[in-house]
Amino acid sequence: MIPVTKHICRALLVGALLFIPVSVGSATSLAQTHCWQTVTAEWEAGKIKDTFPESCYQQAIDHLPPSLLIYGTARQDIDAAAAAAGFKTLTAPSGQGAQSSTSTSPVDVSPPETFPVVLIVLGAVAIALVVAGVAGVLWRRSHPDGGPEA
Repeated sequence: MIPVTKHICRALLVGALLFIPVSVGSATSLAQTHCWQTVTAEWEAGKIKDTFPESCYQQAIDHLPPSLLIYGTARQDIDAAAAAAGFKTLTAPSGQGAQSSTSTSPVDVSPPETFPVVLIVLGAVAIALVVAGVAGVLWRRSHPDGGPEA
Protein backbone atom coordinates (compact mmCIF):
# COMPACT_ATOMS: atom_id res chain seq x y z
CA MET A 1 0.00 0.00 0.00
CA ILE A 2 2.86 2.37 0.46
CA PRO A 3 3.66 2.58 -3.30
CA VAL A 4 0.02 3.45 -4.10
CA THR A 5 0.05 6.26 -1.52
CA LYS A 6 3.28 7.61 -3.02
CA HIS A 7 1.69 7.68 -6.48
CA ILE A 8 -1.41 9.46 -5.18
CA CYS A 9 0.69 12.06 -3.37
CA ARG A 10 2.80 12.66 -6.46
CA ALA A 11 -0.30 12.98 -8.65
CA LEU A 12 -1.84 15.47 -6.23
CA LEU A 13 1.41 17.46 -6.07
CA VAL A 14 1.75 17.58 -9.86
CA GLY A 15 -1.93 18.53 -10.22
CA ALA A 16 -1.56 21.34 -7.68
CA LEU A 17 1.59 22.64 -9.38
CA LEU A 18 -0.19 22.68 -12.73
CA PHE A 19 -3.33 24.32 -11.29
CA ILE A 20 -1.54 27.24 -9.57
CA PRO A 21 -0.06 28.88 -12.72
CA VAL A 22 -3.29 28.38 -14.67
CA SER A 23 -5.41 30.01 -11.97
CA VAL A 24 -2.96 32.89 -11.47
CA GLY A 25 -2.73 33.47 -15.22
CA SER A 26 -6.51 33.55 -15.65
CA ALA A 27 -6.92 35.88 -12.66
CA THR A 28 -4.44 38.40 -14.08
CA SER A 29 -6.02 38.28 -17.53
CA LEU A 30 -9.45 38.74 -15.96
CA ALA A 31 -8.18 41.73 -13.98
CA GLN A 32 -6.67 43.30 -17.11
CA THR A 33 -9.80 42.68 -19.16
CA HIS A 34 -12.12 44.34 -16.67
CA CYS A 35 -9.97 47.05 -15.13
CA TRP A 36 -12.47 49.65 -16.40
CA GLN A 37 -14.99 48.20 -13.95
CA THR A 38 -12.58 48.89 -11.10
CA VAL A 39 -12.11 52.47 -12.29
CA THR A 40 -15.89 52.92 -12.49
CA ALA A 41 -16.40 51.33 -9.07
CA GLU A 42 -13.86 53.68 -7.49
CA TRP A 43 -15.57 56.65 -9.16
CA GLU A 44 -18.93 55.48 -7.77
CA ALA A 45 -17.35 55.21 -4.31
CA GLY A 46 -16.43 58.89 -4.50
CA LYS A 47 -12.81 59.08 -5.61
CA ILE A 48 -10.44 57.25 -7.93
CA LYS A 49 -7.56 56.54 -5.58
CA ASP A 50 -5.54 53.89 -7.40
CA THR A 51 -3.46 54.32 -10.55
CA PHE A 52 -4.41 52.21 -13.55
CA PRO A 53 -3.05 51.73 -17.07
CA GLU A 54 -4.17 54.45 -19.47
CA SER A 55 -6.37 52.01 -21.39
CA CYS A 56 -8.42 51.34 -18.24
CA TYR A 57 -9.41 55.00 -17.97
CA GLN A 58 -10.39 55.14 -21.64
CA GLN A 59 -12.35 51.90 -21.40
CA ALA A 60 -14.15 53.20 -18.30
CA ILE A 61 -15.22 56.30 -20.23
CA ASP A 62 -16.25 54.17 -23.21
CA HIS A 63 -18.45 51.95 -21.00
CA LEU A 64 -20.26 54.80 -19.21
CA PRO A 65 -24.02 54.80 -19.71
CA PRO A 66 -25.42 57.72 -21.72
CA SER A 67 -27.16 59.18 -18.67
CA LEU A 68 -23.82 59.61 -16.87
CA LEU A 69 -22.24 61.08 -19.98
CA ILE A 70 -25.00 63.65 -20.30
CA TYR A 71 -25.97 64.46 -16.72
CA GLY A 72 -23.03 63.30 -14.62
CA THR A 73 -19.41 64.26 -14.10
CA ALA A 74 -18.01 60.76 -14.54
CA ARG A 75 -16.23 61.56 -17.81
CA GLN A 76 -14.55 64.63 -16.34
CA ASP A 77 -13.69 62.87 -13.06
CA ILE A 78 -12.15 59.85 -14.79
CA ASP A 79 -10.29 62.15 -17.17
CA ALA A 80 -8.94 64.12 -14.20
CA ALA A 81 -7.81 60.91 -12.51
CA ALA A 82 -6.00 59.88 -15.71
CA ALA A 83 -4.33 63.31 -15.86
CA ALA A 84 -3.34 62.99 -12.19
CA ALA A 85 -1.82 59.59 -13.01
CA GLY A 86 0.36 61.32 -15.61
CA PHE A 87 -1.53 60.47 -18.79
CA LYS A 88 -2.67 62.87 -21.48
CA THR A 89 -6.20 64.23 -21.43
CA LEU A 90 -8.49 61.52 -22.76
CA THR A 91 -11.42 63.71 -23.81
CA ALA A 92 -11.56 67.22 -25.20
CA PRO A 93 -13.00 69.86 -22.84
CA SER A 94 -16.66 70.65 -23.31
CA GLY A 95 -17.30 72.95 -26.24
CA GLN A 96 -13.95 72.23 -27.91
CA GLY A 97 -14.84 69.34 -30.16
CA ALA A 98 -15.91 66.86 -27.52
CA GLN A 99 -18.06 64.24 -29.18
CA SER A 100 -20.64 62.31 -27.24
CA SER A 101 -20.89 58.58 -27.82
CA THR A 102 -24.64 58.90 -28.17
CA SER A 103 -26.22 60.21 -31.33
CA THR A 104 -28.72 62.98 -30.80
CA SER A 105 -30.74 65.01 -33.21
CA PRO A 106 -30.12 68.74 -33.28
CA VAL A 107 -32.25 70.79 -30.91
CA ASP A 108 -34.13 73.82 -32.19
CA VAL A 109 -33.15 76.74 -29.96
CA SER A 110 -34.89 79.45 -31.97
CA PRO A 111 -37.52 81.48 -30.08
CA PRO A 112 -41.05 80.16 -30.43
CA GLU A 113 -43.26 81.98 -32.90
CA THR A 114 -46.53 81.27 -31.05
CA PHE A 115 -47.42 80.95 -27.40
CA PRO A 116 -48.02 77.28 -26.52
CA VAL A 117 -51.72 76.41 -26.36
CA VAL A 118 -51.16 74.17 -23.33
CA LEU A 119 -49.98 77.14 -21.29
CA ILE A 120 -53.03 79.16 -22.32
CA VAL A 121 -55.38 76.36 -21.21
CA LEU A 122 -53.56 75.85 -17.91
CA GLY A 123 -53.60 79.59 -17.26
CA ALA A 124 -57.36 79.72 -17.90
CA VAL A 125 -57.95 76.80 -15.50
CA ALA A 126 -55.84 78.50 -12.83
CA ILE A 127 -57.77 81.75 -13.20
CA ALA A 128 -61.11 79.86 -13.02
CA LEU A 129 -60.01 78.16 -9.78
CA VAL A 130 -58.99 81.48 -8.23
CA VAL A 131 -62.33 83.03 -9.19
CA ALA A 132 -64.19 80.05 -7.69
CA GLY A 133 -62.20 80.38 -4.48
CA VAL A 134 -62.93 84.10 -4.20
CA ALA A 135 -66.64 83.43 -4.86
CA GLY A 136 -66.67 80.84 -2.06
CA VAL A 137 -65.06 83.28 0.39
CA LEU A 138 -67.55 86.03 -0.53
CA TRP A 139 -70.50 83.58 -0.14
CA ARG A 140 -69.38 82.58 3.36
CA ARG A 141 -68.96 86.21 4.41
CA SER A 142 -72.41 87.14 3.13
CA HIS A 143 -74.04 84.14 4.88
CA PRO A 144 -72.36 84.01 8.33
CA ASP A 145 -75.01 81.82 9.98
CA GLY A 146 -73.87 78.73 8.05
CA GLY A 147 -77.36 77.71 7.08
CA PRO A 148 -80.28 76.18 8.99
CA GLU A 149 -79.61 74.38 12.28
CA ALA A 150 -80.45 70.71 12.41
